[in-house]
Amino acid sequence: MRPGKRWKKIKKAQLERDKQLSEQQKQAVLAKEYKAQVKQLIEMNRITVARAISALTLPIII
Repeated sequence: MRPGKRWKKIKKAQLERDKQLSEQQKQAVLAKEYKAQVKQLIEMNRITVARAISALTLPIII
């Protein structure tokens, strides 16, 4: 195999590995963002026991 062809083959393999690594990094960032969003939604919608009891205590009209 000629040196030029070998170099191209190595370069092509390196580019493919770089693409795969980049994709893995993007997926990791997305997963981290989704996890943060879920955590934020849970915190925003958390109901404390005291709030829940006061919301359920309705005045009784007789």
